[in-house]
Amino acid sequence: RRAGAWNALALAAVAVLFWHPPSVLEAGFWLSFGAVAVITATLQGVRGRPRWRQAVSVQLNITLALWPVLALFDMSMSALAPLVNLVLVPVFGVLVVPFSLAGTALGMVSQAGGAMVLGGLSLGLDLLGSLLALAGSLGPPMPGMQGAPVLLTVTVLALLLWLQPAGLPMRPLASLLLIGLLLPREDAVPSSEIRVQVSDVG
Repeated sequence: RRAGAWNALALAAVAVLFWHPPSVLEAGFWLSFGAVAVITATLQGVRGRPRWRQAVSVQLNITLALWPVLALFDMSMSALAPLVNLVLVPVFGVLVVPFSLAGTALGMVSQAGGAMVLGGLSLGLDLLGSLLALAGSLGPPMPGMQGAPVLLTVTVLALLLWLQPAGLPMRPLASLLLIGLLLPREDAVPSSEIRVQVSDVG
């Protein structure tokens, strides 16, 4: 009866894993629940600040916090991700999700009406996808951490400190630890070998 945001998130995770236990091995599980956890923690720390500062803090923290998750699953991220998300999150929350639900509900009553709403939404998403592809090609990729377990561990520690409420004594240390990500690194694959990456879209 007094379930807060964290209890609700934990309950949702338990429900997903009960329904489909292998989800714990999928990037989508960690990215989805990780993003909601970061949003919840960030909003608790920036309460009372202007809305624009809250939005910027949320997007910056999501980008940094999910970076190690993407690296673990051998996925890349653009440095423009925070700026793109500032546009995408409101677009999906205000337009895409409501129109998807409305089109689906309308389709149960009138197939033609539902198809018209969802068709229009599909055209909009195609345009959005093209803009995203353009943004992804323009933004430099974030440095990877594959094959660098020490760097990954230090980064996770730095991000945990970074996401703590303001005023924590050790919080400034996070900025110093994150500097290591900007240092150039050599390829972990010896010159006499090759590395093959296969993307399996299930």
